[in-house]
Amino acid sequence: MPNFIAPTTAWLRHVATAAAAIIAMLGALAGLSPDDQTTLLAAVRQFVDGATNVLVALGAIAGVASAMWARWTAKPEQQVKAVDAMPNATV
Repeated sequence: MPNFIAPTTAWLRHVATAAAAIIAMLGALAGLSPDDQTTLLAAVRQFVDGATNVLVALGAIAGVASAMWARWTAKPEQQVKAVDAMPNATV
């Protein structure tokens, strides 16, 4: 039987940390005035929107890079080089 205790404990630590962060953020928001809360939440939304745009751009770049790598490695010369680099392989 595999040992599930260590991975489960690690997962629970992450869940507890996230829950504590959420509770701390809610506690901090409760101590702010409504105007400050609105300003802070608007700044957080703006940050999240910017981060989303960056991640989408990185995803597009990764897709293009992957296609270029696939095109490069599909060339017959590259395939021959890859086989030549293997020990005990003949072309």
